[in-house]
Amino acid sequence: MQILFAQTKLINENIEKNKYKLKFKSSINYSIIKNKNRNVFIVKDFYDESKSGEAKLPSHDIFISLPIVSNPKLQYKITKQKTINAIPEFNPSVKLTKKEEIIYEEPKRIKNTQTDFIIVKGYLWIGENYCLHLEIHPAIFIPSKNSIELTNEFQIELLFDQELQILSKQEKPNRNDPLICNFQYVSTPSSLTDKYNIQSDDSWIDYSKIYLKLGVFHDGIYRLHMSDLESKGISVQSINPKTFRLLLKGEEVPIWVDGEDDLSFDESDHIEFAGVRNMGGHHREISNFSKPYNEYLGRYTDTTVYWLTWDGIDGQRVEISFGDDVIANDTLDYYSNITHYEQNKTFDFSCASLVRREMPYWIENKTWHEGNLNVGIRNSSFLVTDVYSNKSFKMFVKLQDYASNISTNAHLITLGLNSSGIWSDSTYIDKYEQVVLSLERNSNLLNPGNNAFNINSIPTEATLNACIFDWYEIEYPRYLKPFNDSLNFAFPFIDSEVERVVKLQDINTDYYSLWKYGNSYKKYNVSKINGEVVFADTIKNNDKFTFIDELKISTPKIYYAKQFENLRGAQHKADYIAITHSKFKSKTDEYSQFISQSYGLDTEVILIDNIYDEFSYGFFNPEAIQDFLKATHTYWQDPKPQNVVLIGGATYDYYGNRFYASEKIKERVINYVPSFGASVSDNWFVSWDTTGAYIPQMNLGRIPVRTNEEFDWYFEKHRNYLTQEYDDWNKHYLFFSGGKLTNQSELDLLRETNQFLIDTYTLPAPIGGKTDHFYKTNNPTTNFGPYSQEYIQKSIDNGGLFISYIGHSGTQTWDNSITHPSQLKNDQDRYPIVTDFGCSTCRFAEPDVVSFSQLFTLDSEGQSLAYVGNSSLGFISTSITMPKLFYK
Repeated sequence: MQILFAQTKLINENIEKNKYKLKFKSSINYSIIKNKNRNVFIVKDFYDESKSGEAKLPSHDIFISLPIVSNPKLQYKITKQKTINAIPEFNPSVKLTKKEEIIYEEPKRIKNTQTDFIIVKGYLWIGENYCLHLEIHPAIFIPSKNSIELTNEFQIELLFDQELQILSKQEKPNRNDPLICNFQYVSTPSSLTDKYNIQSDDSWIDYSKIYLKLGVFHDGIYRLHMSDLESKGISVQSINPKTFRLLLKGEEVPIWVDGEDDLSFDESDHIEFAGVRNMGGHHREISNFSKPYNEYLGRYTDTTVYWLTWDGIDGQRVEISFGDDVIANDTLDYYSNITHYEQNKTFDFSCASLVRREMPYWIENKTWHEGNLNVGIRNSSFLVTDVYSNKSFKMFVKLQDYASNISTNAHLITLGLNSSGIWSDSTYIDKYEQVVLSLERNSNLLNPGNNAFNINSIPTEATLNACIFDWYEIEYPRYLKPFNDSLNFAFPFIDSEVERVVKLQDINTDYYSLWKYGNSYKKYNVSKINGEVVFADTIKNNDKFTFIDELKISTPKIYYAKQFENLRGAQHKADYIAITHSKFKSKTDEYSQFISQSYGLDTEVILIDNIYDEFSYGFFNPEAIQDFLKATHTYWQDPKPQNVVLIGGATYDYYGNRFYASEKIKERVINYVPSFGASVSDNWFVSWDTTGAYIPQMNLGRIPVRTNEEFDWYFEKHRNYLTQEYDDWNKHYLFFSGGKLTNQSELDLLRETNQFLIDTYTLPAPIGGKTDHFYKTNNPTTNFGPYSQEYIQKSIDNGGLFISYIGHSGTQTWDNSITHPSQLKNDQDRYPIVTDFGCSTCRFAEPDVVSFSQLFTLDSEGQSLAYVGNSSLGFISTSITMPKLFYK
């Protein structure tokens, strides 16, 4: 067996009462070289770009299947170890240039190196096995001695709180997962239904009833009439309107049903409710490290989904107030008007680690923004009307460091209003830091109409000095006067709870609706007197109110009426799940039948909207896909599904920011079936552990079609592939190696990696393949090596079952001049699989460019049946290790 860097193997195991003892053997491929009269411990081709400055010593993760579902105590003993008088190499630092090229540099400082031999990462399920995840460090650097302790053998003892039962040979489950190191004493298959943490529950759904899905994307009052329900095929004649119920995230919210007392929902009747926009909720707060950036709008959508249902218990009705609920002496005739200014044009952010930056997770600085704030003054305009005098008003701005060459006090910001020349106290921003800055002034300083919020970035010692500008916000006191006969208002400036008279002025209509909503709901039935609407109530500083002329009340977006399918139901059984959008439903049904007939699999097609509805209360949310797939392994029949395909394109640009920001982009990318995060990761949907193992629990792939025509072409290729004979063509393989012409060692390393695949896996039996390997050279300068153009073209025309590329790449290019799949099109009408472990060629979710993976599989010139590559930047470590693991 080829050992890439390190290997830990189980050599013995036994159970003694409540003790489970395991003995392991470790080995590392290394060499010792002399450098400046010092011995250096070399693990060839090993890098860990996430640990810049730490010793280049490999670790190994092992997974021990436990005999019972329990968290035992762990003891270990090293039984064979030797000391090597040598120092290790250290992991380089990794940077991204302005040209988006990855460069490796010597680390600026050496960090503390791991000294623990075993680290307990936690517990997780791998299939039906409850496992202990351990990280083993067989080589540990001892700086004080300039030596390395190399462990060859060790023992682990797991102490349980009960005696362990040894299963007979007949009782032992027949499982053989290559990730798990032991199988003699594995646990029996589990019937637990809480193995995986499913975020949502379905207790709010009555699977026997009909629900109407509604959406709103502005705070305000909404109405539904009889015709609205009938337009979605709902027969209202049999509905008792007192049973109308409205649900938000599984909780009932009170509504008003006009005309329900006659127990009939007629043309003159309506349902009225106060709806809210889906907001981030904490945008003025700074997110903690590794926590998602606090956005103004919901990360995935600003549309709030409500569900209307009926024919059950009577629904909740809003409290009606006649405006005299309390006796109050003080009057509120102004409110805090908050105007938010934000233009999201660019997706970029600051992050100390390039590896961490490329992970899919929504971390502290990862966000869309308007652009950069450079040194100088930015004047941001805002408009005010009907300003209430002599009160406090506030201005806010959210910034983060973008470019700086010093770590502390990198940027210096001060704020001002109009041309007063009066600036706030200055605030420093450190490298990688985000801030929300505010300026408070008296409202008398505001000009009627247009004003300027001035943000001044003052020069510092940083020669690189740019901040990311996210948004600015104005909060000023304004008379309670409607805009175009409607007004949303609140009083965040009051004490937590007070009794007040509230007075709205300049009311131009006699027919209006006025609600309190949010934390509590109330509908006010008060009359206009002399152009004013006045009511008294107990007011909290987090209460919200909305007023509107009845003629301007909106209808919510009405999606569809449905009976939920119960995707958690035990009636489901499948080997292969296809998740798709309704646009591709018919073609996916056909494709699913093809998979079933061709591969002998039970298949099931699931619409993405049904996943949102049952696992995210109807909200658009990519994370619901993970919850659904967890549910299939929790509630569906055995054997659990092992394969899932996502059919439809995706993008992390959930709001279409790039489309609206650039006239060059002619078509907005649609999230037919979304991916997770940015850089996007489909594998996140099937990686359910919490220990950092990132082990997919299902086989997952995607056909990122945006049109049915693309789907037809891919489907045709797959059908043809299965009908073509297995002949000499299946033994042909093409290898392309790239690299920087100015870096001979890199050219050699990448070429040698592909050559390793050829010598180890392709040429020997049982494959006995035929290969062509084209590689870059710098003397002479070539992209394909010492071959004639005729020979190269003939090889490409013949094609190969696999095409392996290792080298630098971009979203739509390889560094050896390949920029379109037509350049690798064979004339045999055959369908290869392409692998590329460089950068970005599988960025299938970009809002402004079509990736190589899409072109090779879906373009009319693309013959590939599959494309395996990175949806993020790639690194040397992955480019030289992943091909060896994949082709093995």
